[in-house]
Amino acid sequence: MKELSEIISHSIGGYSIANILSAILTLLVCLVVVRLVMKLFSRLLSRASRISDRLQKIILSCLKVLLYVLTAIITAESLGINTASLTAIMSVLTLGVTLAAEDILGNVAGGLVILSSHPFGIGDTIEAGGTVGTVREISLNHTKLETADGQIVLQPNRALSSSKIINYTTLGRRRVVHTVTASYDAPTDTVKAACMDAVRTVPGVLSDPVPEVYLTSYGASSIEYAVRCWTSVEDYWNAYYTLNEALRDAYVAGQPGAASDDQEEGEELPAWYEALQVDFETLKEANPDVIGWIYFDNIEQINYPILYSGDDETYLHTDLYGNASKSGCIFMEGNNVPDFNDCHTILYGHNMKNGSMFGSLKQYKNDGFYEKNAYFTVFTEDAAYRYQIFAYSDVPEDSDVYTTGYLPDETFDGFLTELLKSSYKDTGVAVGKDDKVLTLSTCSGDGLRFVVHAVRVDEHESGM
Repeated sequence: MKELSEIISHSIGGYSIANILSAILTLLVCLVVVRLVMKLFSRLLSRASRISDRLQKIILSCLKVLLYVLTAIITAESLGINTASLTAIMSVLTLGVTLAAEDILGNVAGGLVILSSHPFGIGDTIEAGGTVGTVREISLNHTKLETADGQIVLQPNRALSSSKIINYTTLGRRRVVHTVTASYDAPTDTVKAACMDAVRTVPGVLSDPVPEVYLTSYGASSIEYAVRCWTSVEDYWNAYYTLNEALRDAYVAGQPGAASDDQEEGEELPAWYEALQVDFETLKEANPDVIGWIYFDNIEQINYPILYSGDDETYLHTDLYGNASKSGCIFMEGNNVPDFNDCHTILYGHNMKNGSMFGSLKQYKNDGFYEKNAYFTVFTEDAAYRYQIFAYSDVPEDSDVYTTGYLPDETFDGFLTELLKSSYKDTGVAVGKDDKVLTLSTCSGDGLRFVVHAVRVDEHESGM
């Protein structure tokens, strides 16, 4: 017995054999407890029908890691190791890992929320984070969506779990929304009726909820309408594009060019004159600075009222109704006389990225664009003026192009010659000192401006 006692009291590496045996026994007991606890939790989770198999495995794995960490700490305690310092070290390491993997942990937490709450499933069509697509995969880190055009979008679960999610599959229907614009002279009832007629031609549109057409806003050059209808999830994209085409063909602008009371029966008006009817009375009630309307035959985005304030600042960032606006208005040079009868008249407009205002003018730099877009019309209360473009180029901000006050003399003739020489394209259009010239100007970048020069080739008095 004395020998056994000596053996037990013998130390190995600073630890007595008794302590080592105690630690081993503790470890074995802890492992048995871990096994029992894991079996118990496994049974409990299997009875929870709302928790998916994937989520059950994740919970059990996390629990197992936690139990093993506790086992290690208890075993170390039985050996006499200061677990306080060990716990402190582990805490620091855990904090470092947490900070370094904040996004990953956030995504994992979001994934657990999604897997437990079941806001959507594989195959559902959802809208979340500004993306609409079909759910193809749900992982702890991300959710994979397939969009209608075949693109694969990986949505981080952290953002997905905190965003607004619309599940169209469970809802059973999707809303189709299109925006259309119509001129101010188009009767509202006519526009709404035309839009409803277009909706009725689209297969797959549900009768409940009832399709709707609303007047939503007043723009600088047109009135905006929203067309809303509902379809099944499966029919959405077909209905969306079909309705888009139907609205394109719908009669939303009224019948322009109806003969006036003063027009003689049988008199044929120019097609360009009949292209648009402008309600100047209504426009001037909104803003008395309206002096005209510019309309391009084939450039739909250039269709605006023209304003004149006598300066070059007022309508840079102010809309038709006097509200602050980044795009401003189309306006005439302050040194011009606002009757469009100066030898050289200048109109300004911003170069907007979406092509609005004068943003579409830059397309004249593209091959073949001029040939299809050589003409435009300016409408006023008294007359309509037809213009043909004869030159276009980039110029410095202090260019002589911005000179006004010319008389029909040799100086003006020389000015026109220089415009032709600097043009990016030889249009073959002849101009001279007796012509009326209109310049359209917009920003071009790098301190330059893009200018388009046009000569008046025809006119027609209103009511004639």
